[in-house]
Order: sequence, then C-alpha cells, then structure tokens
Amino acid sequence: GVISARTATVGSVVGAGTELFKLIRQGRLEWRAEVGSAELGRLAVGMPATVSTPGGGEVQGKLRSIAPSVDPQTRNALVYVDIPGLLQAGNGAAGEAVVRAGMFARGEFLIGKSDALTVPQVAVIPRDGFNTVAVLQPDGRVRLARVQAGRRLGDRIEVQGELLTPD
Repeated sequence: GVISARTATVGSVVGAGTELFKLIRQGRLEWRAEVGSAELGRLAVGMPATVSTPGGGEVQGKLRSIAPSVDPQTRNALVYVDIPGLLQAGNGAAGEAVVRAGMFARGEFLIGKSDALTVPQVAVIPRDGFNTVAVLQPDGRVRLARVQAGRRLGDRIEVQGELLTPD
C-alpha cells in the first residue's frame, strides 16, 4: 500500500484507537458523495457512476454501498463509489484522468434513459401562468402551444403536453 497521511510523530504517546497513518491499499480509491434523500431511492448498489476530476477528465466507477441513514440537518445520505486505482504522475496517457486521494470530484449516476422532446430553455415562454412554445405550422403560420416543463439537461428542457398533439 501507499501511506497517504501520517499523523503520528516519532516519540509521541498516542491513545488506543488513535489513527497513526492513512493507507491506500492496492491503489483503491472511493468517491464519497452526498445524495439528496429524494433521489436516494433511485440508486442501487452496483450501478455505474461517472466521476469528473478537476482537470476535466472522467473516470467510470461503480456504486459500492449506500449509508443506512440520512443526515437530519442536510437531508443527504452518503454513497460510496469505487473508482479505478491511483495513477502515478506521468503514468497516465495524455487526456487520461489522474485521480488522487483527497481531490474534489463531481459525479453523476446513470439512473435510466428515455426518449424526450426537448427545446432550448430560451424557447419556453411563460405567459398567463403557463409555459408556452411557438410552433411553426405546415401552412407557415406560428401558434403558441401550452407545454409542461420536464427534465433539464444543460440548456435543453423537456416539454410535454399540447406541443405533441397537432391541431
């Protein structure tokens, strides 16, 4: 293993149960993420996760375990994702993600895929308490169609409702 932190000093007297070293066994690392209690039910042990490193690289991992309790203050639970072994400096190919213990990382879980009709967020017009989208008709005229906003991804928004059914 590799010693990643050393809290013991030569000559010091430590009590029972005091941490002396942090050891990374066989280059194994994990991403510890906080997940909101609303999304917790959609996660399952073994599902894939994509972890983004500060350098812009991505590493694929697998959800190892879910904490049995939710923090009452934040309403978040901890989940643990195993990520590939530690890459030594200079060993990774150009553009390959280098993962180190203690790094900040952001990640996503692939919960599921489905087809959806999306439009740019700027195309959704709030009007009279409803969301509307301008739709070009086959005769060249434009009509406003009421829609319900759904999931968002980047600058796109899923729309549902009247837009899907022609007049």
